[in-house]
Amino acid sequence: MLAYLRGVVSKQHPKKYEDVIRMVNYGYSIGYKAYSPKMARRMPEHMKNATPIYQIVSEGMDADQYGHFSKLIRRKQREYQIEQLPIIVNDNG
Repeated sequence: MLAYLRGVVSKQHPKKYEDVIRMVNYGYSIGYKAYSPKMARRMPEHMKNATPIYQIVSEGMDADQYGHFSKLIRRKQREYQIEQLPIIVNDNG
């Protein structure tokens, strides 16, 4: 009986989908997300794979192509460049 009522109530308020594809942050990677089944079917294969942030930073990819994540990527690139500086040891004892 409860399952029947749950089904009736859920059909009264169907989910509303947005037909958009947006770039999202998946923790340690950046990728695209479709917000409706229709757009998920239309999304090309290369957009379905998330790109790890370390790969974007270490390969020196252009940060501007990542939209509102460009500030994050530029910051990570600066941090990576600082890490790559050689350590200078002064042995003048």
